[in-house]
Formats: sequence, structure tokens, C-alpha cells
Amino acid sequence: LESKLKITLPPGLDGCLKDGVVLCHFVNELFPGTISLVYVPRTENVVLSVARCRSNVDFFINACHRLGLEKVCLFVCLFACSFVCLII
Repeated sequence: LESKLKITLPPGLDGCLKDGVVLCHFVNELFPGTISLVYVPRTENVVLSVARCRSNVDFFINACHRLGLEKVCLFVCLFACSFVCLII
């Protein structure tokens, strides 16, 4: 993710992936224009609302499904990432 998006992610995947912004930008980097709307915070100090975070994650899951991944597989992968981050 970091090399493709040319960013540095903070430690812990749960914090940097839970709002869906990085996930959506990653899909759009690989397949330009796949996700037409991504909610992003206006500044670094502003946190997206839960509804907008959820929308971004839904945009990501739906885009991956349109690209051929099964939703069950995506859910298991996202849950596993979140679970691992909680343990660490």
C-alpha cells in the first residue's frame, strides 16, 4: 500500500484502514476511476463520521466485488486484519 500510494502508514492497520480512505485510494490506484466518490477528512485533525467511514468501506467492498472478489472473502480478510491489529 505504502509504495503504491506513495504514503507512510502509521503503525497498526486498524487505525489507518478503518475509515476506508486508504482502501479506496488503493483500488483507484490499481484501477483508476473504479470508486468515483471517496469521503476524506478536510484536514488531518478532523475525523470522518462513522457513517462516512462505513460508506468508504462499502465503496471498497463493492468495488472489489465488481472486480471479481467474493464478498465473503473480503469480509473474512477485513475481519482478520482488524482482529490481528487488536491483538498487537
